[in-house]
Amino acid sequence: MRQVFSSDLFDFEFLRLLGAAPYHGAEIGECLEAASWIKDGDAESWYRAWSNMGHRALASAEDAQVHNDRTAACWAYLRAANYFRASEFFLHCSPDDDRILVAAKESVDAFDKGWVLLDATVCNVAIPISQEQKIPGRLYLPAEHHRLGADKLPVIIQTGGFDSTQEELYFYGAAGALPRGYAVLSFDGPGQGLPLRRDKLRLRHDWECITEKVIDYLVCELAPEHELDINRVALYGASLGGYLALRGASDPRIKACVSVDGPYDLFDVAHSRMPTWFINGWLSGWLSDSIFNLVVNGLSILNFQLRWEFGHSKWVFGVDSPAEVMRAMQRFSLKTDHLSKLRCPSLVTGAANTFYFTPAQNAEKIFEGLTQLGPAEKELWIGKGKSAGGLQAKIGSLALLHHKVFSWLDGQFGIQRAEGRIAAMFGKIYSFMPNGRVYKVLAAAKLNGLELEIADYQHMVTNRTADFLSKFPVGKVPAFEGSDGLCLTESDAIAQYVAQSGPRAEQLLGRDATTCAQIRQWICFTDGEVTPPVLDLVIWRVGMGSYDEEKEVRALARIDKALAVVERHLHGRKWLVGDDLLSLADLTLASALVWAFLHVIDEQMRKRSPNLTDWYLRTVADEEVRDVFGPPTLISVRRVNSDKS
Repeated sequence: MRQVFSSDLFDFEFLRLLGAAPYHGAEIGECLEAASWIKDGDAESWYRAWSNMGHRALASAEDAQVHNDRTAACWAYLRAANYFRASEFFLHCSPDDDRILVAAKESVDAFDKGWVLLDATVCNVAIPISQEQKIPGRLYLPAEHHRLGADKLPVIIQTGGFDSTQEELYFYGAAGALPRGYAVLSFDGPGQGLPLRRDKLRLRHDWECITEKVIDYLVCELAPEHELDINRVALYGASLGGYLALRGASDPRIKACVSVDGPYDLFDVAHSRMPTWFINGWLSGWLSDSIFNLVVNGLSILNFQLRWEFGHSKWVFGVDSPAEVMRAMQRFSLKTDHLSKLRCPSLVTGAANTFYFTPAQNAEKIFEGLTQLGPAEKELWIGKGKSAGGLQAKIGSLALLHHKVFSWLDGQFGIQRAEGRIAAMFGKIYSFMPNGRVYKVLAAAKLNGLELEIADYQHMVTNRTADFLSKFPVGKVPAFEGSDGLCLTESDAIAQYVAQSGPRAEQLLGRDATTCAQIRQWICFTDGEVTPPVLDLVIWRVGMGSYDEEKEVRALARIDKALAVVERHLHGRKWLVGDDLLSLADLTLASALVWAFLHVIDEQMRKRSPNLTDWYLRTVADEEVRDVFGPPTLISVRRVNSDKS
């Protein structure tokens, strides 16, 4: 398969960044542009490219904030965080480089600004691991409409690995967990993230000592406050994090373990990548530490990957030489009886195309070592090919990883998902029906996969009750009550909220300031120029008011003028804004015109507005929203007043 960089290491790290694009951790165009600035194997050009791209994404986020585009700002902050993380990655050959900590702090800061805008609740926490030391963590809680209906939330504790940071963990865990109704507690432990870069805490092989403290904090501090289900707690890690997760899974409070592409024995992995005579000569004592170090350091001058691997390892383990690195790796092993003691169901994965932890050496041995687990309690998945989980840590296959992990966890935790629903009810709408102002809300909900209930409502009765007025003091409909208690009136505000609360927010509301403004322009146009004359023309025709000739003439002239504007605008266009997909602008105007086409816009008017008519029929017949609008009804001649008195 074609590579962007000729070296495996640079190409892998590039794919690592690019693979986060589905979850807004990268933009493909930005990545390709940054790649053009990078010289393969050159750490400095890598740093400059991703640092520059991080600041560019940061500027985009700040511009979106100015325009109150929370979605664009959130996504840009997440990209910036990931670019800053990547920028310092290859500087680890020289851990005393001040730019490492600066970039790490930039990544954390950008991510913290981004998660404030997520469709979720995120809490920064400090987890004590000793009397003197605390490690940073984040608790992610799904939005109310993504919750699974149970009283308490299932929880995933997510641990990092050898070179990841907590900010990157979001794309591997919370990004997939939150829309599925899971809470996630991620953390950076010793040897990871800021605890390594800022606090100089080193990686340790006995990770159960760390996860024990994390679980204590979850059970004692977080669970009571946030309604977390301590009987449904999973521990999840990827790459070296897969090893660390298996270490922590010995705690009986862990009810499921997910080990993604982890090593069985870290020293054996390093051993397999060295000439047999060389490593065995050192192990036997025939080659001294000084000779071993001299050879490795000499080869590192010529081989950047080797230089980075030993440079990063010395930093993480807190040692000074390649020989000490090899001794530190010997402690990271599952060859003991540890696996045979695990009692929690476990998902173990391997990667057939990795250049690190090959399945035969690692995943298969781990799976075989889980001797206390029956066939129904353990599962092995070996990914093959770049598109099917074949790269280390499932780089480039995150959507597939999420599907595999969460479908397996659903089975372990007894979670059954109702067909056609994301999770719980999103909210309810109060209104008489049919009501054109409600159609746009229902259509936006349909596109976002959100379930709305139409409340039992009797006009001028329900909206005059004390209960209704306590929530909606003006007594207007439509009114929205969210499952989280949020109450909204004004149909445009409700539609905006629903449109922004799901995966199609960018399509419905726009991805940049220009598109957002154009969509908002047509929504305002509908409210000011279309809805008032439509109401004047329709109300007496449906028996809700009396005929007023002066009002009729004025309304006809006004609607003709408004429709002419739309007709001209739609010439050569498929949708009101852009040509690819319908937006909230289309849904809003179409909703306002439902009654107009049903009672006012007759054949003669349609002949004057062929573009508008085609657009309207295309919108209401769209496969994803046609159930909301129902079959369109077109009239031949509109009703006129027959009262001669």
